Amino acid sequence: MKIAVFLLILIPIFSGCSLGDGKPSTVQIQDSLETAFRDDLQRTLDMAGAQRTQEAVGVSNPSEISVRVQGVEDGKALDNGDYVARVMYVKRMGANESMVTARATLSKVEGRWKLVRLEDL
Repeated sequence: MKIAVFLLILIPIFSGCSLGDGKPSTVQIQDSLETAFRDDLQRTLDMAGAQRTQEAVGVSNPSEISVRVQGVEDGKALDNGDYVARVMYVKRMGANESMVTARATLSKVEGRWKLVRLEDL
């Protein structure tokens, strides 16, 4: 009984953590996607302004973008330390939501996984 309770406590703690095996967790992949999308929107805002960005993409605030990873398949660590996987996720921009399947390449930069390439499938 004590072991079962112990495992029930540990599983949620470690489910969002990478175990240092060169593989990002689902949470780390989700965070890297969301950060990349928000950074892209911020660059667009800086260049085009809020009104034009709102008209073009439907949102004018990076916090209006969210990502929810639904699944990660065919993941593999590359020789250069990058990680490539097929990722299925829901991307929400304001009131608009879309399901996307893409091949994501992530690289570890300063201890954090960062999206370096995303190809829609």
